[in-house]
Amino acid sequence: MTTLYKLPFGTNILEQFVRESAGEKDSLLVLPNRYQMEKVKFSGVDVTGIDTLANRILNENGYLDFEQINRRSQELVIEELIDYMHENGRFTYFDKLYDKPGFLKSMTSFIGQLANTGFNEEEIKHHFELWEEETGRCDSQLVKDREVYTLYSLYRQRLKQENWYDLEGKYHLAVYLLKQETTKIPWKKLRVFGFYKLDRLQIEMFAELAKRVDLSIAMYYGEGKAFEACRDTYNSLLSFCDEKVYQAKEIPCVGLTLSKNIFKDLDLNASSVLSTDGIYLAAFTTRDKEIRYVLTEVKKLLLAGVSPKDVVVVVRHLDNFTGIGSVADEYGLPISLGRSVKLSAHPLFHFVKLLYQATKETHDGAESYFNLLSDAFGSLFLSSFGDVPASLKVDTYFTSSSQARVKTVEFLEEKSDSLEALNSFIVSVQNKLTIEEHAQRLKNYLEGLSMPKIAGALYQAERLNVNGLKSLLEAYKNMLSALKLLVEDYARCGRKNELVSPLEWLNILTEAANSVDLTIAHGRADGIRIMEASSMQGLDYDYVYLMGLRMGEFPTANNENWIYNDSERIGLDMDLPTTAGSYAEDAYFFATTLASARKNIFISYHDEEDGGKSPYVDELQRIFLTQVDGKFATNLSIQAPENKTLASPNELFASQSIRVGKLEVLKYTGEMNVPVAASCADMLHGELFANHHGKLQNEKVLEAVKNKVGNCFSASSLKKYLNCPYAYLLNYAMDLGDGGFKEEEGGAAENGTVIHNTLSGFINEHLNEKLDAACQDDLLSQLDAIYDKEWDDFIAKGKVHNSAFWQSEKPRIRKLLHNWLANEVTNQAAWNYRPMATELKFFDGDTKPRVKLELTDGTKVKLQGAIDRIDSNGEKLFITDYKLSTNSVPTQKALAEGTDLQMNIYLLAAKQFYGDKIAGGGYYVIKGLTRKPNLLLDEVGIIKSSKSNKPFEFWEDFASKAKSIIISLIEGIYQGNFMPSGENCGYCPNGDICRKAEGYLKEEVSENA
Repeated sequence: MTTLYKLPFGTNILEQFVRESAGEKDSLLVLPNRYQMEKVKFSGVDVTGIDTLANRILNENGYLDFEQINRRSQELVIEELIDYMHENGRFTYFDKLYDKPGFLKSMTSFIGQLANTGFNEEEIKHHFELWEEETGRCDSQLVKDREVYTLYSLYRQRLKQENWYDLEGKYHLAVYLLKQETTKIPWKKLRVFGFYKLDRLQIEMFAELAKRVDLSIAMYYGEGKAFEACRDTYNSLLSFCDEKVYQAKEIPCVGLTLSKNIFKDLDLNASSVLSTDGIYLAAFTTRDKEIRYVLTEVKKLLLAGVSPKDVVVVVRHLDNFTGIGSVADEYGLPISLGRSVKLSAHPLFHFVKLLYQATKETHDGAESYFNLLSDAFGSLFLSSFGDVPASLKVDTYFTSSSQARVKTVEFLEEKSDSLEALNSFIVSVQNKLTIEEHAQRLKNYLEGLSMPKIAGALYQAERLNVNGLKSLLEAYKNMLSALKLLVEDYARCGRKNELVSPLEWLNILTEAANSVDLTIAHGRADGIRIMEASSMQGLDYDYVYLMGLRMGEFPTANNENWIYNDSERIGLDMDLPTTAGSYAEDAYFFATTLASARKNIFISYHDEEDGGKSPYVDELQRIFLTQVDGKFATNLSIQAPENKTLASPNELFASQSIRVGKLEVLKYTGEMNVPVAASCADMLHGELFANHHGKLQNEKVLEAVKNKVGNCFSASSLKKYLNCPYAYLLNYAMDLGDGGFKEEEGGAAENGTVIHNTLSGFINEHLNEKLDAACQDDLLSQLDAIYDKEWDDFIAKGKVHNSAFWQSEKPRIRKLLHNWLANEVTNQAAWNYRPMATELKFFDGDTKPRVKLELTDGTKVKLQGAIDRIDSNGEKLFITDYKLSTNSVPTQKALAEGTDLQMNIYLLAAKQFYGDKIAGGGYYVIKGLTRKPNLLLDEVGIIKSSKSNKPFEFWEDFASKAKSIIISLIEGIYQGNFMPSGENCGYCPNGDICRKAEGYLKEEVSENA
């Protein structure tokens, strides 16, 4: 008997499946993820995942040693075939793309997707041919199709020739075996629960199993958009299963009503009777505030006696919430989420990277060699070379690594075994070697350093704590393992004797290290569950916290790679992944997460211009529409709970309530065992920082700071000093950084770089031209071509990974650029200014002279920066700086008062470079298509002048004011004035050593400054 159970939300058949399976020796339960498996691990039931099910079928029938290749081996095979097609003239369409790194990964991904459709080679060929006949593909598209299919065919042939199996090949083999009457199947009953979507090969596998075993499959399914992702799978299963609606009693659940009504067309003419009890919507200004508020609320629950197993924190992708583990640690929260880093980010790998960079016979190679000698990690295992690098570099500009090595040996005079071994290794890998030789020599060198032994001695001497010891030993073990696997993968593909240069080997090694995760802290089995929404179906919790409901994040616009776009994928009619499919999956994940909340569900997002709230928020509010005086309004309002209870000593430091003497502190007790804030107050007033009040007085320290910051300043560094001199001291002079929260910014810097480069490239094509509205389609095509190249180069250079996040960003940014172009055409028609320069850079070493100033004591200083755009009407210049959103745009008041340092420096630079009259400058916000704020020194066409944006009558007045402010700031730095500002501090990672609490605040800048 084969049954397909149709499960309504609010029901759960898993317990029934477990009870039935527990008393049967020949039954098997198939579940989708480890969370479901954990629920039944003590039930005595034989449970497995779907990939393992295929393996068990193969193993049961004698396929014990079949070789399943990994992703790296797939890429190596496809790379070899790509080279073969290029060398034999079989690439035309892809001839200019084949050697770009992004091409290999995209093509490997697409070939895997073709195989995953379940069609065999001949069927896939037929789909290509039928598609071409029915759609009339143009010549270039036909060439692309044939090159893709040829590569796919060669890949399948290579796997057959070597008797290798990729993941899809394993399923093909399992299906083939199940069709044979002699195939052994060790189970009589098979129960499957928790899958929302199965690919064609997996469905075929179950269809064949259904002929031989009693098969029961349970899926959540119903009408509406929430189930679009399940529809094809459900209908396919109906072709060989009998449908049965599961009638079990619904679990009382506050989220059940939401999940049943989400994405449905509701009758807006009837007042809703739904209650918002237990349902909360909240918006925050930053992701960090969102995380901290949610984890504070979770902490309150635990302190009130709620069990961790009744609480879950849900996000769409954990990659977007990399800071959550650190905040949980800060709050003393036990969580199930393990903490890990990539091997490539570990200090051991940084040391290895320097080893190979030091092989270059260039100045950079010499610099890398000296960095090796002063590397903090390397110094644990090498002799201490003290100030050798600094001493040697004072009077010598080294042009090669070998020169640096010789001079170092001469400088030391006494023989150093560790230095000799280091130099010998660098020389031994300077030329091309095989993959196997490179791996063996690096292995021998690392083993010769006796890292485990020395690390143990350092731990015993209390120079290394237990976490540092574990991290180092795991990195060392995984490094040697990665070398072994690399050789095996290349050997499998017949390429272990391939000669590669040291830097090519480093690239190969870096990619391998990027795929290795090092566990730095294990999750707690009894901790708060933090998980992705894709794993929530069939689970239920009393308290559900769903974070990150932002557009582009949940739902995620998961655009597929650029080999074929969405319309082409649909045209091929092989169920290939598409953007629409990604949206459908997210809708299902959202509905199942809502359905999992028994008592309370807290839904939140952070609202910035680069994202904004998810459309799911609007859908939720629509469910609660009520009619008041003939108008509809929602009972489910969005709160902005920015204020919260302090949950850690660090937050106490950040709060405005810190005072000298008696402190009102919030003391947490109970199983969290969070340290009381008073202990940190003691540290604040301890002797370590007692003598430093923000004013440097020690001459040697002051001189060291001056040498560190140098004599060339940017607007951003001076702005940091203007906002808080103490923060400038820590960031620029002491390299303490900004708290390590950069990973939470969601790619803003990368987005800005791509946009700036695209606009610069486009404008450079049209300098001194007026864009013609009649040619807007051609202009759009040109803009798209520049954007696509920038994007591909960005990925090829490894600045971002071509992940789902970045694939979703690409069309979003393209739309911004299209809007910009339309607005640019309109503005140019009404403006007599034309672009004359873009990306005017003035940096150290640049051909353009930097802006030079003289301090009151005669000291010469320089300013540096890069002007996005300069327009001219033939007589006067107008400077434009692009900003992605309004978040980083200064106020009109700052421009009027002359404290906007960026525009000050840009206007001074433009005047120095061109000598023309300066009409003014301003900011162009890409997202809002607005030009403001602006600083005018003359009338400028489309920008209306007022007292606020035209505060200076003459250029000389502006220049005098701007230079005076800049000079006063630099003199403050040189004089050691680093007292904290005490204004708008918010969270500061260095709050524990700030002198604000003791009343030492910076002096006001004089009105004459």
